Amino acid sequence: MAAIAISVPDAPKRMPQPYAELKRRVEAAGLMRKRPGYYTLMLVTNAILFAGTLWIFTLVHSVWATALVAAALAFVSGQLGFQLHDSGHRQMFSSRRLNTVVGIVTGNGLLGMSHGWWVDKHNRHHGNPNHVDLDPDIDIGVIAYSEEQAIAKRGVARWVVRHQAGLFFLLLFGLAWAMHVNSVRFLVSTREKLRWVEVGALCFHALAYPTLLVLMVGPWRALLVFLVQKCVAGFYMASVFAPNHKGMPQIEAGEELDFLRTQVLTSRNVKSNPITDLVYGSLNYQIEHHLFPTMPRCNIRRAHKIVRAYCAEVGVPYYETSIYRSYREILSFLHEVSATGHMEPSSRFAGALKPSVAYLVLNFCALWKKQTTLPFLAYAGIPYQVVGVRSGALALTTAWIRLARARSDSCISAIFARSSLSPPALPAARRSSAFTSRARS
Repeated sequence: MAAIAISVPDAPKRMPQPYAELKRRVEAAGLMRKRPGYYTLMLVTNAILFAGTLWIFTLVHSVWATALVAAALAFVSGQLGFQLHDSGHRQMFSSRRLNTVVGIVTGNGLLGMSHGWWVDKHNRHHGNPNHVDLDPDIDIGVIAYSEEQAIAKRGVARWVVRHQAGLFFLLLFGLAWAMHVNSVRFLVSTREKLRWVEVGALCFHALAYPTLLVLMVGPWRALLVFLVQKCVAGFYMASVFAPNHKGMPQIEAGEELDFLRTQVLTSRNVKSNPITDLVYGSLNYQIEHHLFPTMPRCNIRRAHKIVRAYCAEVGVPYYETSIYRSYREILSFLHEVSATGHMEPSSRFAGALKPSVAYLVLNFCALWKKQTTLPFLAYAGIPYQVVGVRSGALALTTAWIRLARARSDSCISAIFARSSLSPPALPAARRSSAFTSRARS
């Protein structure tokens, strides 16, 4: 999947530091203040749910009932995962030590996952979202998120990438196991001061948790519980994480954006309701979370309105969609990567021009109808490889097609620029065929 270099004039500088102004408004609304009462109630609730679900195992005897309760335990484990996430961001309490204690007890003790590994990896992701070289979340061995990654695969991995869109949901069941492996690797290599505390807590989990299951339900049903819980919990967490950034623009090495645009343009929100907020641990507000990672979870819904309005005010595209459409976009993106990664160079060149012309025509149709957003190619049934979109303005002022990436396997890319009111788009971006940035008022 080719990268698109977008050369655009600098946006008018209405505000020298757009993020600073947004942060001022959010802090003025009191949304950055800690909510220890909320988190204390959450900790107690999750502890009761975890213990209660384990207790239910003593009341059931059939294999199917055991598997069903294990799936419920997986959901509770997912909620504990969000608890670990919040403690890692120090959302819970003002005391850094207290947040760390909660994180180690939750992650290492209850889930068997290193708190230190999670914080290290997740902080690198927050600092470099969707950066092709620096974001660890798009450097996953099984799935390819770019044409280069797809081409580099060999053997079984290459076959998996070729069918990754179809295998996507099946692959999600492996997340929990990967987290356990990565936790051990991290603790073996790290020199952080809490290393041995984490090792002790992880060993306690590895011994105490299986022993407890065996004592409650016997060895064979304990094995069933363990397998179902880990697989379903991994699927649950991965299903929540996937819509956040997959299929959104990727930033190339050497390209820079200001903090506001880096976080907003690479993130996707999932439309909210109380159930979605619970199931997603409020990570469906991914844009707000990336802008204010230390904000207590219970404040983020109010911040959503402020951030969306501010992005419309300064002309930064803000993307939000439904759960269904988010997965549709992800699968289209993965299919596109796997397809372009296995095309012959001549096929890539020949297949790129037609979709670009079709996209150009559709955008001029949108302009003729005075639409302020660009149409979804997916809805028109037109597959395409790579498009660059500059949205958020009232008129499309320039549209052209030019050769992008003077490489051995050159590819035609469409690059569109809208009016001067629009903010700078990504200097370099990879876009999925099912995604078009849209400004939200």
